[in-house]
Amino acid sequence: MLNLIYSSLLSVLFLSTSFAGEAMNSAQENKKESNYYISVSHGKSLYDISDRLFDSLNSHSSDKQDKSSKITFGKVISDNYSFELSYMNAGQANLQTSTSVTNTGTQRTSTIDLNLVYKFASIYDTDLYFKAGPSYVMTKTHTIRNPEAGFTKSKEVMNNKETSLHTGFGIMKNIIGYTIIVEYDKYHSLNSGGDFMNLNMGTPGAATKALQGDLETLTVGLKFNF
Repeated sequence: MLNLIYSSLLSVLFLSTSFAGEAMNSAQENKKESNYYISVSHGKSLYDISDRLFDSLNSHSSDKQDKSSKITFGKVISDNYSFELSYMNAGQANLQTSTSVTNTGTQRTSTIDLNLVYKFASIYDTDLYFKAGPSYVMTKTHTIRNPEAGFTKSKEVMNNKETSLHTGFGIMKNIIGYTIIVEYDKYHSLNSGGDFMNLNMGTPGAATKALQGDLETLTVGLKFNF
């Protein structure tokens, strides 16, 4: 009788262990099969501010608040390819010119990016990848001219939207259970933003675009699968 009881208990224990093992394997497989991810990054931006109009005058441009933040949603479609949708805030850039009139311009730019990502190499458990795609670029500028004098507009706020080509390069590595990403992004040949107005008293209507050229960002962040 005791042998029968022991045999029954061992059978139940064996079956329970088998089911638990299968459940764990199934959970791990489901986890591996997750093709969706999200990443959050923070870093620096570099504006190519156009001050060509003021080259012969006393001009100064800077990225005083050049903090860049980005959030990305992605889906893996194969071992080497992914699709990503990102929102990026590139912080703030400033341009000031001074002679008899002082122009102070502030520019803020953000983008929405759709990218195809290609992982081209994996070295020492570190993935290297390129990405490229279209971007929707939104720029807001706030310009103040002092003194107002004979100008028709002493203060001006402008919003500008455009599409641009976006390219980038990234490095991804798993460290102590966390997936770390480092990314460089570049937005090509922008011509957006409001107009930083000409400080020449004789031509109050003259202006130049706030952003003419490229916008670059370098960010570091974490990536999570879900």
